[in-house]
Amino acid sequence: MTEQEIEFFKALEEKSANNPVIRVRAASDYIVGTIRKTVTTKDGLPGDLFCYMIAALTGLCVADTAKKKFYSGDEESKTLSMAKAETVAGVSIWMGDTVNKYLYIEPMSMVKIIMRVYYNAHPDKEQLNFKELFEKNIKLVGAKDTKLWNGYHNPYGELIGATKTYKSIFEKLEPYKLLPEEYLMAYSMALVNTILTIERYTPEEMDCLRLSMETALFFAHMDV
Repeated sequence: MTEQEIEFFKALEEKSANNPVIRVRAASDYIVGTIRKTVTTKDGLPGDLFCYMIAALTGLCVADTAKKKFYSGDEESKTLSMAKAETVAGVSIWMGDTVNKYLYIEPMSMVKIIMRVYYNAHPDKEQLNFKELFEKNIKLVGAKDTKLWNGYHNPYGELIGATKTYKSIFEKLEPYKLLPEEYLMAYSMALVNTILTIERYTPEEMDCLRLSMETALFFAHMDV
């Protein structure tokens, strides 16, 4: 770590001592900046790929947070359920209360954070039908021929690379001193802010919110 980075994290720790949202936002900005650098080419920033990657990583963060909670051994974890299953696609998936807790049940779950911020910015927009999204996701998770993002992405073919990227970023986030569940807050904020930015430059029919949520819901069941 450079001297400048040491000073940055020292200042961040002091500022966020009584307001953890400050460090969560800083971590969120780091995630967005890292993925932006990863996908940007000499031709510019491909917005759909940018959204897709952050959505996939946010889903993996749900899976990772749930898995760590389930195996934590604390009192709450003893009341939660989580089961691993092998699929016809040859990948392991996780299902159960613990995944759902971080996916959509808790006030600071992925879905609730994203919906709160997104519809605060677009109060007049018709809300996504999450019942339909969840029902569609049940059919997609584990299916052999699953495609995401209107058929442009094969998530099974990208799972190893996405997991590697997720773990690399997780290590880089260590200096932000996030609490276990704050990682998911940072990723959810990164995703919704990316959606709000990218949708300004893409056709309305692309529906960046729906595609991003479908992607995140799918990856939230993968084995990290």
